[in-house]
Amino acid sequence: MEEYMMRLLSPYVNRGMWLRGSLHIHSKFSKCGLHSLPEIALAYRDYDFLAITDHDSVTSAGEAFPDKVLFQGYEVSGSRHMLLIEPPFREELPDNCFSCAHYNDMAERTAACGGFSVINHPTRISGQAWSFEEILQTPSVQGMEIYSGDGIHIEEDIGIRL
Repeated sequence: MEEYMMRLLSPYVNRGMWLRGSLHIHSKFSKCGLHSLPEIALAYRDYDFLAITDHDSVTSAGEAFPDKVLFQGYEVSGSRHMLLIEPPFREELPDNCFSCAHYNDMAERTAACGGFSVINHPTRISGQAWSFEEILQTPSVQGMEIYSGDGIHIEEDIGIRL
């Protein structure tokens, strides 16, 4: 069996400006999103940067977030999920049929245009989990989601009722 080594680098030893952000946010325009763009803007008001990454569509959200750095992106949601941040395709999106070669090609094309890609839900029990072999077969993907919460809870946000 081949042996793989992973090199872990701690980002906490680096000095510089730290920013708070989220790149995996679904709005009500996504099949699993519950909240409008103004509600999301309220919930993430203390964040420095965001990306609304609805499933298989690019959501235009600029007006709702005038004081934020806002990245364009979407979640490719075939049998495996992947975020594409600042992808070269926004109008005519590629199909989401999963294969390592296809996802790797989308990640490579996104990186060539200055964007990046992130593997989503790599160990999700309820589906969409990536195998170790699939991850190794998509070397152009540049990041991996470590934690994905269950969404925002606006009604609990400092007692504000909408």
